[in-house]
Amino acid sequence: MSTTASASEYSVREAPVRRLTGRELQRILVATAGASSSRGALVAASALAARHGAQIEVVSIFQPRIPYPAPRDGGFPAIPYSDRDPARRQVTLVRQQLAALGMNADDPPFALVAGQPAHIINKLARAGRADLIVIGLGRENAAERGLGDRGSMAIAGAVDRPLLAVERNFDGNVDDVMIAVGVDETAVAAFEIAQELFPAPRRLHLVHVTEMVPNADRSIQRQIAAIRNSLTKWRPARVETWLLNGDPIDQLLTFSREHLVDLVVGGMHGHSFAERAIMRNAALWLMALGDRSVLLVPMPP
Repeated sequence: MSTTASASEYSVREAPVRRLTGRELQRILVATAGASSSRGALVAASALAARHGAQIEVVSIFQPRIPYPAPRDGGFPAIPYSDRDPARRQVTLVRQQLAALGMNADDPPFALVAGQPAHIINKLARAGRADLIVIGLGRENAAERGLGDRGSMAIAGAVDRPLLAVERNFDGNVDDVMIAVGVDETAVAAFEIAQELFPAPRRLHLVHVTEMVPNADRSIQRQIAAIRNSLTKWRPARVETWLLNGDPIDQLLTFSREHLVDLVVGGMHGHSFAERAIMRNAALWLMALGDRSVLLVPMPP
């Protein structure tokens, strides 16, 4: 299959992560298996590429029922004949999806790669020096999306660059944005990238949730003030600050739905799936359990 990547087609050397700003958004890696849940990811990637003059690369990960042995040269395994038919069907679905959006398999470049999705996507992002990874929000069943290794949760568990998980009906507009504000500076860094990537929304919600009596301590006040002071391209937006009480994940999920938020923005603590799960990153779980598009920005390495 001409769309199957090999070690010769990709350099598997890991590239250093560059500090992303809108002026430096040059390469976008978008992943799709042709499922309807990936439609929004392609729409978002196309809109961002048009706005920033960036290059899109589309990759589809074919996950075999039985894992293939990894080549000694560190490349990607070839798809054996026993799996060629399902792999071809997946390629057909992706081509149909691209065509329905006015795209084709040559522009943007498209490749089919065999392997475990989360590992391959992160590997390709490093090898191709992608500035941003764009994926579909995941399975319709939130529990499966959070636990399955095909889901967005596993991909986000190890990313070392910004990840945009997009809901299926995304139309390219970001009118209402919610920033999940914590006690450290991860939300500030995520906000700076968000306002470089997207045009100014109409409303910007700065939301912090405490499990104790609602009261903004000094650290939260500093983070909210830092975000307000970072308003540059989003200065026309109406900014609202919300201090909520209860379980952070439940409260943020409820808020995003009740206020019809188009995009949730949050930073991520930790550098591995284990660290991020233990630290209970709220934005990570909003992606796993929610139905709103999420921009996740990891801590610098």
